[in-house]
Amino acid sequence: MNRWMKNIQQKLHNEQGGMSILTVSTLAFVIIGSVFLFYYFTVFIEKRQAQNVADAASLTAVQEVKKQYELAMQEKAEQTIEDYLEKLDEESSESGSSGSSSSSSNHSNSSGGGHYEGNAGGHTNGSGSTGSNSDSGSGSGGDQESDREEQIKEDIYTKKLEDILIDNEFDATTDWMLVVKEPYFEEEFTAAQNGDLLYDRMRQYASQIGAAAQQAIDSNGGDTSEGSLTFPVEGEAKFKLSAARTLKLEKLGIEEDIFAASAAGIGSKDVPIDVSTKPEFTINW
Repeated sequence: MNRWMKNIQQKLHNEQGGMSILTVSTLAFVIIGSVFLFYYFTVFIEKRQAQNVADAASLTAVQEVKKQYELAMQEKAEQTIEDYLEKLDEESSESGSSGSSSSSSNHSNSSGGGHYEGNAGGHTNGSGSTGSNSDSGSGSGGDQESDREEQIKEDIYTKKLEDILIDNEFDATTDWMLVVKEPYFEEEFTAAQNGDLLYDRMRQYASQIGAAAQQAIDSNGGDTSEGSLTFPVEGEAKFKLSAARTLKLEKLGIEEDIFAASAAGIGSKDVPIDVSTKPEFTINW
């Protein structure tokens, strides 16, 4: 041991031996440092790429969720308008039937003795009564249409929606937002009800939403075998998407998944959404 230490000391005191050790040490530090820097920057780049994958998948998932939610809102808006117009028609029919019954009763009472005069006098009174009935029916139909229009004007605050309903030109694909924002229908589209619809729609179409996210992950070089989407997050109308990208350093024998997360909101100022009472659920792939 002492002999070995003496040899080391001699070499250190020896200029050539000292330079050799210094060179080897420096080279070793350079190699180790290079490997470390290579690994660090590679991991950093891969993490950045993984974040890009998560962001792209999150954006795609948001688009799919909004698409499905918009379709659900269109369906609800269309049903709301159908129910409203049906209610108006029923009220008009009831009003018309009541008016018609009253008119018929009065006409029978007033013409009870005149029937013989009509028969005795010939054709004139008969044709006259027919004309009177025809005019009465036409007037009744016109009154119903007028009543319906007046009721729409009285109920509907938004002028554009009012005109659409009067002209019977409602199209849910383009006019649904008018219904959602219309004060008359506000009880049908509260924040809680909108949240219920969004939550149910996401659960119903979870497979389509997950598939859209996976496709975006695959297109951006991510790992589609692992990932998830959680909704809602902290009681708010947003979701958190987790995606992975595989880091491979074959020369160093390293292979690992790098995960990144991205959050995205779904609500808007035009459509209030409240999911604060909804439990979280997760879509895994």
